[in-house]
Amino acid sequence: MLLVAPIRTCTFMNNRSRALEIASAKRSGFAERDWKIWDGLWPALETMADEGAIIVVKLDGGRTRDEFPKRYTVIVSGGRLGDEFYREDTSDLEGALCEAVIFYAEKVWKEDTSSDH
Repeated sequence: MLLVAPIRTCTFMNNRSRALEIASAKRSGFAERDWKIWDGLWPALETMADEGAIIVVKLDGGRTRDEFPKRYTVIVSGGRLGDEFYREDTSDLEGALCEAVIFYAEKVWKEDTSSDH
């Protein structure tokens, strides 16, 4: 059982790096079509939740696509974010989740997600 923790930490670091790579590529418009965005982001979302964050994805059926096309809401709050939070109403669920991971990384993991490095 003691051997699992170092393996999990190593896996987490790889998953976090991969998730940030995918999220940054999506933000820049360079995401390759064969990348599995969900597969890359899900481990980061799980890690964020393990660290105490609350992650909400809302699909609002009351928002019709014709009247209000932003039918998805993504919220990340709590845990290590303290009083800060991320919220976006959007029609692009993948994009909002990518932005949420990037926001969390910049605030909590102190990752530099700018394209200047």
